[in-house]
Amino acid sequence: MYNRAPTIYNSFIDINILKAIKNQTGSFFYSITPDVYSGLAVLSKVEKYIYSLRPFSINGASKHSTGTLFTNKSKNKNPIDLFRSEQDIGIHKKMRVIPNSIISLVVEALLQANDHCFNKKLKINFKKVIKKITKEILLQNHIDHTIALTELHSVAMINKVSFNIKKFSSNIKKSLIQDKVNHHYQSLKGSLFLDTKLFGVKDVYKASLLAGKILNDYRIPKQISSYSHYNKLYSRIYHLVYQFVKDKTL
Repeated sequence: MYNRAPTIYNSFIDINILKAIKNQTGSFFYSITPDVYSGLAVLSKVEKYIYSLRPFSINGASKHSTGTLFTNKSKNKNPIDLFRSEQDIGIHKKMRVIPNSIISLVVEALLQANDHCFNKKLKINFKKVIKKITKEILLQNHIDHTIALTELHSVAMINKVSFNIKKFSSNIKKSLIQDKVNHHYQSLKGSLFLDTKLFGVKDVYKASLLAGKILNDYRIPKQISSYSHYNKLYSRIYHLVYQFVKDKTL
């Protein structure tokens, strides 16, 4: 997830790193999604960083924020049109704004960071990107998929990807019911959702106080564990083996 990167919104970052990025690119921000872009930009200058599983900040997401606008269930598109009209940073030439797709915003920021910070060293598989976005869109029942899939077709054409979106969409619709169950479960896993109005909370500050009471006092960890993509791979293999053994036992 992009929010595990050291974004400028919720991380302690050495000012020299930010200056180095600005000196290299001329301006720090180069994306319509500044929080995602900032995390990727910082990753281009650091080899490792500390990530805390305990939150030290509150994400006060507004109805006017980029992510909320483009995943808004409302049919009123005026806020999105206003957002687009105020943009002084154009969207990356290889991407389009896909309604109701967070992944498309992340990919756009990744493309910009690749151009400005990584010297175009990152390899992006657009076929996988298009498949992921298609699935993300079709998992949502409350929207008309037509506009999103049309924009996605444009992305395939721009990047010269031979991919039949309509055929792919029809093929995965059979498995979408189970996908929706899994998607819903994964989004809830390890999370606690509260209607804060029941606790008299009406702003972010009071929400932080409530979160503090739930989490209790902070204790400094005795040791810091290292994490890499290899850890994730080993964890996934272990999980698959465990499920296999469990199923055989049952």
